[in-house]
Amino acid sequence: MRRILWVISAIGLLWGEPVRAEQESYYRFKPEPAVSAIVLAIDCSGSMRGRAFEDAKAGALRFVEGMHASDVAAVVAFSDEVKEVQGMTGDRAALRRAISGLRAGGRTKLYDAIARSILRIMNRDGGRIVVFLTDGRDTGSRYTAEELRKIGASEGLFVYGIGLGDVDREALSALSAATGGTFEVTSQSSDLPGLYPRILAEYYRKYGDLLSRSGALSVRSLPDDRKVLVNAREEGLSPVKLDALTAGTYRVQVFFGNGTWTCEVPVKQGQRTMVDARASDLGAELVIASLPTDASVFLDGAYVGVTAIAPFRVKAEKKGWVRAALEDGRQLRVHRVPYGVHRLKFRAIPEFDFGSEQEFEVEIQVGDPRIVVYVEILGTPRSPYVLDSAGTARLIGGAKRSPFDELDDF
Repeated sequence: MRRILWVISAIGLLWGEPVRAEQESYYRFKPEPAVSAIVLAIDCSGSMRGRAFEDAKAGALRFVEGMHASDVAAVVAFSDEVKEVQGMTGDRAALRRAISGLRAGGRTKLYDAIARSILRIMNRDGGRIVVFLTDGRDTGSRYTAEELRKIGASEGLFVYGIGLGDVDREALSALSAATGGTFEVTSQSSDLPGLYPRILAEYYRKYGDLLSRSGALSVRSLPDDRKVLVNAREEGLSPVKLDALTAGTYRVQVFFGNGTWTCEVPVKQGQRTMVDARASDLGAELVIASLPTDASVFLDGAYVGVTAIAPFRVKAEKKGWVRAALEDGRQLRVHRVPYGVHRLKFRAIPEFDFGSEQEFEVEIQVGDPRIVVYVEILGTPRSPYVLDSAGTARLIGGAKRSPFDELDDF
């Protein structure tokens, strides 16, 4: 009686060509005209009283005077509370009055103030900039610097900061750098009137004057903190933000534990391409081989194809047989199989000598990047038998024999 061997290899995307995302489902465009919306978040805690506070207000006033005529701004003050003391406006006189009228006293809810500033401009078109000033470490905020870093990079905002004295330089520098901004630190409040206009000039030089003439790209992922490559260049961990790009097509890759998410995205002049990558978009690839060949295969009841006309060259359970199956381009492949429990049903095609026709089912748990399943149906003392590398595969019932099996006894 002829022995039938079935070999199933479920592999992650790392073994072969990465799955390409359905193009327009995974990105959108946000216009970035040559208009900037700016929020000045100013520390009004008690430690700012005196000369430092007057220098801070002088710097903020110089910032307002240097803004382009088409730009708009708002003023947020923070201490024990976070307050928007002036809403978004292009009225320079109103901005000057709001800044001049600030009073110091209380603690330092820095991170909540930055969050409030980001939310204030998140949905506006054009350049969106937060410029914050603090003279101490955050106290009492619900938001964290890491959360703000992810929000800013994901939404395509610029965050610039000024630190006076003892500040959390590492956390605030990381926040600004992730968004394309800078974090300046000084021990002398007399530097503040010069730092504010310098930050504004830096923004205009690097980004503001280029927004309408170049493109931009933001990439976020779920889960986040995943390595991102853009045109084969590593850009850091998601979310990432790239600005002042030449218009064209960019290849975005995000590396998840279950494979590489890949998408070709257009970057257009005057717009930011917002890319969302999800690990759930990926699935396993099933590589299916059989002896005898030409077996019909069904996945969860859906027909997926027929096994190859020739088996791979290395016997199952021998060293290298998994790689041999993967490298054999003739084998049946089923792409993007969702992770979870699935049933594979097989029907062998009878040969001309009326050899046995068999039908059987295997249940597998697709979850690991690679799963190898080996099944013996007939011809061995242990058949039917199933073995897999993850320990999840099992036969469902026994093999169903064809009436022609009786002819094999003669």
